[in-house]
Amino acid sequence: MTPHTTMNTNQNLLEQIAQPFVAPRTKAVRPPARRVITWPQKGEPALWQLTMDRGHSTLAERALFAAVAALSAASLVWLALVTCQFFFAWENLATWVRTAML
Repeated sequence: MTPHTTMNTNQNLLEQIAQPFVAPRTKAVRPPARRVITWPQKGEPALWQLTMDRGHSTLAERALFAAVAALSAASLVWLALVTCQFFFAWENLATWVRTAML
């Protein structure tokens, strides 16, 4: 048998965990943080100017948006037609079942 049993190992682990809580507290000294402010250089445009330049949509983006909008509208129309077909089929099924039961 080894001299360190499971109970001793657990006790040692608990002592290691508890050590920071029972040790005397020392006050940590931290140097004050310096804030460094950098301004954009003369040749470098500001961030808002870069994002505004990138914001202009191209012809390809407009075409893609138009295609997605057309597909979305077509799919909504298709969904409405399929829903109508389902309700008409359900009505005919209910009518058929009623006549079959009588």
